Amino acid sequence: MSGIYFHIPFCKTRCFYCDFHTSTDLNLVSPLMEAMMKELRMRQNYLDKDRHIQTIYFGGGTPSLLSPDQIGAMIQEVKNLFLVSDNVEVTVEANPDDLNRDYLKGLLRVGVNRLSMGVQSTSDCILKSMNRRHSVEDVFNAINNAVDIGLDNISIDLIYGVPGLSPQLWKTELESIIALPVDHISAYHLTYHKGTEYYRRLKKGTLTPVTEEDSLAHFDILTSVLDDAGFEQYEISNFCRNNKISNHNSAYWRSVAYLGIGPSAHSFDGINRQWNVSDNQEYINSVSSGDRFYEIEHLTNEDRYNDYIITSFRTKWGVCDQKLSEYGPLLREFFLRNVDSFVENGEVINQNGNWIMTKKGFIRSDLIIEKVFYYE
Repeated sequence: MSGIYFHIPFCKTRCFYCDFHTSTDLNLVSPLMEAMMKELRMRQNYLDKDRHIQTIYFGGGTPSLLSPDQIGAMIQEVKNLFLVSDNVEVTVEANPDDLNRDYLKGLLRVGVNRLSMGVQSTSDCILKSMNRRHSVEDVFNAINNAVDIGLDNISIDLIYGVPGLSPQLWKTELESIIALPVDHISAYHLTYHKGTEYYRRLKKGTLTPVTEEDSLAHFDILTSVLDDAGFEQYEISNFCRNNKISNHNSAYWRSVAYLGIGPSAHSFDGINRQWNVSDNQEYINSVSSGDRFYEIEHLTNEDRYNDYIITSFRTKWGVCDQKLSEYGPLLREFFLRNVDSFVENGEVINQNGNWIMTKKGFIRSDLIIEKVFYYE
């Protein structure tokens, strides 16, 4: 299986925590869509010709700024150029306030069967502090509209560790979410990325981050509330019930080849990594003129081992001994030697030849991954 990712780098407003490549200048939407369609045709041989496309994902930015017909044209071009599975998962990231019934019907009509909604919070005061453009009412309306018209595979993104978010408020937010017809939740701790408004305020001393104690409490509340509601934590930040995992993201975590289209999009062919220029106008000009618009990194065996560790160790599937063997005996022994102490203290378990982090391990996942990461 393989996946295709489209990066839609446009937003109406810039959120205070966001460091993704995106622009609020919407004048380039049409020429950029044309360039992305051309890139897709140029790179139709990037993946193995006999490899079926199992997932198509529109991320951003805010893909819901595109019309259903624009999204549908890209889906159709994928089907024209690639072998696409009959049960292909087609996901569109969306802002809740974009999702009225007519728009949702349009998405369903062109083949979208999964929504990933950037909810972030169910507290209007927290949403305002993040500079989000939607309200809590928009969230509930969007979810109900989607389910009503038959688009019921819904994922939502949440952010915790946000200034002003008490553990009790966080618990209340989660309880309001699990009561909704939502079967997938991605929940991320706020990170102060350089270049963001939150980072600038942190450095100026006008913003007070949550304490480490509250951060740990947020994570404990997250896992406890979702576990009680029947959600499985299948990756550190991702939870699902009714087996509604994200097939697209799971492929990333399991080192499956994928093709990324659009400015700043990344690709992986199983051997090398490739990433496109992170400038909308430069991307359009280069694709249109046939100039190079990407960089390539040729991965060493050690690089591929590290990529596998970073992604797989975060999941319920863990690190597989058979897969480790593909990187040679030296790296396998390196892993076994360095993971042993975490097995002894209960942060990692060996389950049928797979090393898997426990809930205790997930809390210290960065440290564990660092210890089994190979540095020359």
